[in-house]
Amino acid sequence: MPPPSHILPIDGLYERKEILFRDYLRADPGLVKQYGELKRLLAEQYHSDPDGYTRAKTDFIQQVDDLVRTQKGLPLRKVWE
Repeated sequence: MPPPSHILPIDGLYERKEILFRDYLRADPGLVKQYGELKRLLAEQYHSDPDGYTRAKTDFIQQVDDLVRTQKGLPLRKVWE
């Protein structure tokens, strides 16, 4: 098993965007398909621009983050702050 790619403090761990996003995708196969299709298209479009690829996913990730935070009664946040 590979080592973890991030070391995070335990306080607020389950309110982190990465965890919220992951768990929400796991619960919605249709959303997983949408995200996969978006990533494939963006990989073609931004094949030599990894930063552009990451920025181009932001709107989708922000929408999911806002949705899950609203459902859980958490404050909204910008995903890249």
